[in-house]
Amino acid sequence: AFLAVLFSEEVMYILTPSSYHGAIDIINILAMYYAILFFGKIFSRQLIFVKKTYLTTLLVAFRMSLYCAITIPSILWFGVIGAAWSIFLTEIISACLFHKYSQRYYKINWEYGKQSAMFMFLIAISMTVMLMRFAEIPYLYRLIVKIGSGMSFFIMGIYLNIITLENFTVIRQLFNVK
Repeated sequence: AFLAVLFSEEVMYILTPSSYHGAIDIINILAMYYAILFFGKIFSRQLIFVKKTYLTTLLVAFRMSLYCAITIPSILWFGVIGAAWSIFLTEIISACLFHKYSQRYYKINWEYGKQSAMFMFLIAISMTVMLMRFAEIPYLYRLIVKIGSGMSFFIMGIYLNIITLENFTVIRQLFNVK
């Protein structure tokens, strides 16, 4: 999700005609959605694990109703960008509800500080990238901010003990085909 936020502009400019370049901000919003969706899916699996499928069904039905209630007016008022924002907002609400109930029935001690720091950084960078494009900041400055943000994200991963030599070894072994 972080790479999509940082470099969707470059990918769109290289791979698509100019008529598609308006989708760059939509990609950023949906990348944030994808990041929160990851956690929402984990929380729903917690409920299934403890055999609370009826509750999962109710929460999914609520999510779908919320999608309709928020997305339809957003599309009418703001178009495609409204749809993207409403999907993101709906998933945040849904993930919070799934988290609340999944923790009630099967407690997992999440590393909330690390997760919040990484997610808030993702949102901050996504908003910064979109605002820089909106303000028509010259591309060179945007690129410098993106590269600096990428390095900061990497450094934050090291500082939070997410990016470690052990993790690199595991990843290298995954791709080491013999």
